Amino acid sequence: MKRKLIMSERSNTKKNNIRHLYSLIKKNLKLIVRDKLLFSLTLLAPIIFISLFSVSMQLTEGTDIYTLGILNMDDDGVELPHANLSARVSFDFISVFSDLSQLDEKTLQFNIIENYGGNPINSNSGRILCDDAVIDAFIVIPANFSETIIGATWWYNSLNASDFENLDDLIETIGLDSVSIDTALLLLNNTNFPLNATPQLSIYINPEILSKNIISNVISKIVDNLILVYNNVKLAEISIVNRNNVEKSLTQGDSILPRYAMISGLIPIISAAILIVKEKESKTISLEDSTHVLRIVNFLSIFISQLIIIMVQTPILIGCILLSGLYTNPLINFFDLYLLLILYCSISISIGIIIGILSQSSDSAGLMSTILTIVFLTLGGSFIKLDNMISYFIPTYYANKAANFIITEGKDLGFTIPYFGILMVFGIVFFIIAAVQFQKKKFEEIN
Repeated sequence: MKRKLIMSERSNTKKNNIRHLYSLIKKNLKLIVRDKLLFSLTLLAPIIFISLFSVSMQLTEGTDIYTLGILNMDDDGVELPHANLSARVSFDFISVFSDLSQLDEKTLQFNIIENYGGNPINSNSGRILCDDAVIDAFIVIPANFSETIIGATWWYNSLNASDFENLDDLIETIGLDSVSIDTALLLLNNTNFPLNATPQLSIYINPEILSKNIISNVISKIVDNLILVYNNVKLAEISIVNRNNVEKSLTQGDSILPRYAMISGLIPIISAAILIVKEKESKTISLEDSTHVLRIVNFLSIFISQLIIIMVQTPILIGCILLSGLYTNPLINFFDLYLLLILYCSISISIGIIIGILSQSSDSAGLMSTILTIVFLTLGGSFIKLDNMISYFIPTYYANKAANFIITEGKDLGFTIPYFGILMVFGIVFFIIAAVQFQKKKFEEIN
């Protein structure tokens, strides 16, 4: 009998637990459904994340366009390349890149410029254009580049020594079949090219590892193939110098560091949003309204308190950047970096306040803030490097650009001021929206 009673009690307890579980699930579902924003975001979050991933992947599948500035100091006779061997190779080199820029390539394309702003590029302006990221690389073709390559060929040495058996075949081999044999001999006999010297080329280039490898490898292959076309087995020596005095080729981590440092600038979106919701739930804002304190004063107190926390945290972040072991330019201006982080975080605070005003619970505020943060990070180029029309409407894009120039390339405020200016516009716009929303919202009705 006892055993039956025990079994019955256990059965009843189990049924009660199941009923309680069902009731709690029902209650929690009702809470989620009642918070329409939370319910909508919960359903839409997977769609948003997959759509973001898909869009970012499609944006990165476009053509990578690299702009190269060229200073050709080996330009004698370029207008008549078949009649003057002394500039033949440099002419072919530029022609190859011109052909590449006209190809309908889906993954890689080169734009070649020899003039900028209506003026020919010189050794000084070319480096400045590269330092300022107007071009990705600056190539200097030295004087006597063609002469050095041709002078080291077996056929030039043979013609110089008049040591040949079949001049017709020789002329055809070197690509001068359109020039008469007499003219070719006359031209060659009047030259004094250096014999067996090594051709050299210099490139001033973006230190970011992917761009650097692609550009330098393409240039190297083109030059070496041209040299082989002329039956020269002496491959070129290519001198590569990083722009802005960057001391090393940047690793993947070095390149990502500035973008990841800016991720911290989005944290105030979540903290400010949740703070506003907590204030609403505790009716603090409504109580302060009853004391006749101006609503704008309350808004400013929330904004400034968040900003003070950021001002304390930012030096810690800068210290972590220095201790990360990744590359930072010796010319880095820490005050500019501090200003950038403060400005970027102030944008995030305003956005967080707007989200907090629109949200009805801490859960919905947290989820909405997280989704928006991921949107900014993805489309702003923090995870995958993006440079497209969509990115131009995301403040993260400009923060990442400015951070890269400050941390990696040691640029000062004079150069990064356009990025600071755009971020300031974003900051003013979001601050005004947040202030207006905070002023108009009837918080006592949202509890």
